[in-house]
Amino acid sequence: MAQGVRSKGPRLALLVVVAAATGAWATERVLIDMNGPREPGVPIYSLQELPPFGGDGGSMNVDPVLEQIHDYGVRHRDVYAGAFISGRYVVVGFTQDVEQNLRILQSVVGQTVQLRGVMAEFSFEKLKQTVENISKDMRMWQSRGIDISSVSIDEYQNRVAVTLSEASEAAMSALQDAYGREMLTFSEGTFSPA
Repeated sequence: MAQGVRSKGPRLALLVVVAAATGAWATERVLIDMNGPREPGVPIYSLQELPPFGGDGGSMNVDPVLEQIHDYGVRHRDVYAGAFISGRYVVVGFTQDVEQNLRILQSVVGQTVQLRGVMAEFSFEKLKQTVENISKDMRMWQSRGIDISSVSIDEYQNRVAVTLSEASEAAMSALQDAYGREMLTFSEGTFSPA
């Protein structure tokens, strides 16, 4: 948002996530004024209008680009929120100054891949902390009759994905009360080693 500009319009927080071998993640939730000035040609998505997940990044080897993006994120932990591939684009998120960071990052990775941004509700760090808390509490939940089969970060939807062996309303409600109603998504199933 431009300095000195105030708006009573809608505000959202930003996030996109990339899987990283080092596991070094850190972001925070920051509200961004959606009515603030935006540079033309800087594509920013909201969670309600996400582009399709997956693709080939434009038929190129995106691993070096994802590594560069991750390295940028490590150096900018307070604003970086991750990345994912959507068709021929790599979608990258930041907690603030989305347009500016996207332009800087595009200059870092060059024009070999096109970057896009996305607005989200939770920081990767917050999602990561929630996954860690649920994982730490799994035995406690099991003693209460709630069997958590798996818990992970759903980077694309910006949520914590919880798989329950039995996804009852009572189990889902108890977990939402403990960790955040809006943050969790649920599925039913069990996992066994292959």
